[in-house]
Amino acid sequence: MLAAKSVAITANKATPVSAIRAQALGDYMRDAKRGTLHQVAYGKWSYNDGENITNGLLPRYKDTNIIWAANESMALGAYNAIKKLSKNNEVIVGGFRDFPDALKSIIRGDLILMVAGHPMIGAWALVLLNDYIHGYDFADIVGAI
Repeated sequence: MLAAKSVAITANKATPVSAIRAQALGDYMRDAKRGTLHQVAYGKWSYNDGENITNGLLPRYKDTNIIWAANESMALGAYNAIKKLSKNNEVIVGGFRDFPDALKSIIRGDLILMVAGHPMIGAWALVLLNDYIHGYDFADIVGAI
């Protein structure tokens, strides 16, 4: 299996959901020991940010093979950048949310995956409730939100 050499694109540090998503990604990459997270870059949840940030990061981290984005707009922008750089066969892109354009992109084989909104949130809520009932409180890890 090829080790992940990834970069991440998320929104500004002051946005709680952005900070939590970036922290979770960093924690996973560190704990799983299955690759390297080169850098987390911050933007404004936009397509243009995804594209511009990717254009800045890929020359810096030439071995990047995964781009993780905190929403579908940034993921689509990132994919457009790697396509223009002819790296769409070398770098995979995925992230969060499930807007129709992102789902169409997955069907075409461009984006690899998107962790979709409301169905995933409901499923995750059930996991957290189950854990809590069995004595594992997520607040011990992430604190009060």
